[in-house]
Amino acid sequence: MDLATILNNTNHPDSTIRTHAEAYISQAQETQYGPFLLALCQEFATEGKDVGVRQAAGLCMKNMISAEDESIKQFKAQKWAACDPATKEQVKQGFLLALASADPTVSHTAAQVVAAYGAVELPSNLWPALLPTVFHNISSPEISDQTKVSSLETLGYMCDAMKVKIDPQSVNQILGSIIEGMRADRRDDIRLAAVVAMNNSLGFTDTNFDNETERNHIMTAICEATQAPNARIRARAYECCATVAEFYYEKLQPYVSTLYNLTVNAIQSDDPQVGTQALEFWTTVAETEIDIRDDIADGGISPESFLRITQQAAPTLMPLVLHSMTKQADDEDDEDSWDISKAAATFLAAAATVLNDDVVDLVIPFVTTNVANTDWHFKEAAVLAFGMILDGPSDGKITPWVQQALPVLVGCLQDRHRKIRDSTAWTLGKICELHRTFLSNEALQAIIEGLSVTLSDRDSKVVSQVCYALFSFASSFVDEADAPTNILSHVIPAMIPKLLEVSVRADLDLDVVRPDAFEAVNKLVENSAQDMHPFLLQLLTETVNRLEQATNPEYPAEHRVGLQSALSSLLSEIVPKLSLEEFGPYADRTMQVLLQVFNTRGTIAHEDAFLAMGKVTEVVGTGFLKYMPYVQVHIIASLRNFEEYQLCTVAVGMVGDCCRALGPNMMPFCDDIMRCLLDSLQSPVLHRVVKPHVFNVFSDIALAIEGDFERYCGVVLDVLKQAGSVNIDMDDEDLIEYINTLRRSLLEAYTGVVHCLDGGGKKELLAPAMNNIIEFVSRAATDPNRSNEVLQNALSLIGDLAMIYGSQMRPILSMPFVAQIVHDCEAQEIDADILTWAKEKIQAAMTGR
Repeated sequence: MDLATILNNTNHPDSTIRTHAEAYISQAQETQYGPFLLALCQEFATEGKDVGVRQAAGLCMKNMISAEDESIKQFKAQKWAACDPATKEQVKQGFLLALASADPTVSHTAAQVVAAYGAVELPSNLWPALLPTVFHNISSPEISDQTKVSSLETLGYMCDAMKVKIDPQSVNQILGSIIEGMRADRRDDIRLAAVVAMNNSLGFTDTNFDNETERNHIMTAICEATQAPNARIRARAYECCATVAEFYYEKLQPYVSTLYNLTVNAIQSDDPQVGTQALEFWTTVAETEIDIRDDIADGGISPESFLRITQQAAPTLMPLVLHSMTKQADDEDDEDSWDISKAAATFLAAAATVLNDDVVDLVIPFVTTNVANTDWHFKEAAVLAFGMILDGPSDGKITPWVQQALPVLVGCLQDRHRKIRDSTAWTLGKICELHRTFLSNEALQAIIEGLSVTLSDRDSKVVSQVCYALFSFASSFVDEADAPTNILSHVIPAMIPKLLEVSVRADLDLDVVRPDAFEAVNKLVENSAQDMHPFLLQLLTETVNRLEQATNPEYPAEHRVGLQSALSSLLSEIVPKLSLEEFGPYADRTMQVLLQVFNTRGTIAHEDAFLAMGKVTEVVGTGFLKYMPYVQVHIIASLRNFEEYQLCTVAVGMVGDCCRALGPNMMPFCDDIMRCLLDSLQSPVLHRVVKPHVFNVFSDIALAIEGDFERYCGVVLDVLKQAGSVNIDMDDEDLIEYINTLRRSLLEAYTGVVHCLDGGGKKELLAPAMNNIIEFVSRAATDPNRSNEVLQNALSLIGDLAMIYGSQMRPILSMPFVAQIVHDCEAQEIDADILTWAKEKIQAAMTGR
């Protein structure tokens, strides 16, 4: 079978044929990377070949270099880097040929391919021909408009994909080409591609924004684009304005007046799509000001950084925003789509947080005028506007309005228009979440009675919002959970059965309603008082009964996994509320039904079953041993399921739960589990977020089996050393966060190993790895990008080493980095008890006490 046929088959309607084609491609990528890439490129770049085949070839090549997961992306980049240089050069030439294809489908696909490989090559200057070719395509009058579009798309995609900043000269050239494409005399498709590229490039233009002349040039191009005849161009230009506000807020002041006039006109009279994006600009400004104000409060930046742009614009902007909230979609099919009314409501919520008490006087007149309006658009907008400003004003300012509004809102739950009932339930939920403690028992009773009646509503979205309101109500009792009694004790016995009934109502969209109903039930259980234990035992039996029904193969397949997941999650809340004496008689049946969940294909249900089992371990302790042979089978299967990384993560957590419950009794199960854990660390497929959890669980295993961990000690110390060698890329915030998480877990793993070897009388086994451990601790804790958690874990490990090895650690403890760690911990928000303890152990080791 030739390559063209195989590529065609990747889109075949027959799943068997499609699977065979995908398997062939996967094997070819693995075993014949360079020749296969070259063959794909020839299919892609050759004019006259079938367009569908060419597109499939291009997307296949794009997928060979790109991935959502950073570790997989790095693996693919390394494979590309190892490819024969002559092959790579030939392939890149083919990419640029396809970029100039007369067929728009091919050239658009080529833009994605060139951008994906360019994002890898450009930061290291490994594709010198790329930018000159793209710039020439955009500026040369001899080049077709279609190629100009694809070349601008390339710049946009590439800027969006690049995590690492490139040299200023290249940024200047990219900006120049983009602004060239944004000229008013350009074709609409060229201008649109250029504006999109401008938005994606703004993350790289900090140097340009520091230069007033260049900044003015960029802002002029963006503002002119907001007045383009084409509405899509105008909308994208306002998206640029929002991005500028996000990245360069401190530079906005000279342009605020112009941007205000442009956005107000767009909100007031432009196409709704354009007005929506104009509102997004103001939302971004407000959200940025929230962050800035928080940073000022933390002492991170000076008060002069707060420009008060929202406050200056609010008096004249707010009436337009409130009027925009009355432009809801009439068609129910359009209700879930983003529109100007939702954008206005989102801005209002952000503005309330910035304006605080001032927002009340700006919004309440609109609310009081329209809450009884016969036009549902205005009435719903009034109810929603009130809900949107609840989080921001002081309690003293907003509470009187809340108390005054409650009877009206409870009445609105029975309004004829379902959108009003929907927004009313949501607003009551916000009141319960933020202001429940200021309401009388009579007011709370009125809210609960109104919500209880509205649970019978025939509209799924309304019922879902009622569930949210009940969830918020229950959440407000977090400080009274496990008290002898609380107000929830008057609500739970009647409300939970009603919510469970809602979760299986055939007249509702259960995909919408069931998760929200169970979230409300779970929160009611979580914050229940001690006097609810008899009811919880009844609920436990009811939940197990329902879960048994849901694991029956005859139960409707479309609801089976979702219901199993929800019921398992409910068990996770019930079980830890009970004592061993209360739960013990129910433990066998509970575990039996949770194990049955794994007979159904559905990883979400498996995750929740593991989480529920984890709660069982906490209650029954070593009594979990009798279930372990059956549980281990599913742990092993899930640990090997690298594609389902969330399930894999939960399975790792289950191992930790079993270790804490069983202690030394865990030893017979460890060989197979350790083998799976070590295999997972070597997998190029497994999502990187799982790996810190694996290192954490090494500590749990070590602490559980103590001296018996000797059999794994050598290999574990080797993988810890290898993982600890990864360094932080200063320009990638996501990677910095991940590396900090990784280092924190590695330090915890080392701590567990140290304690287990000491407890087992085998601490000398750590000696060969001591220099590596110390080097890692020094590098991780003194890294300027390290988190406080890394710093604290490093100090704890040093304290443990000082305590266990005593004066043997004196040469290491005398090193400057130890004093630096202690000093940094004293200056940061580090647990005071840990700091005091570690300093004592270090001092004792140094003095020989």
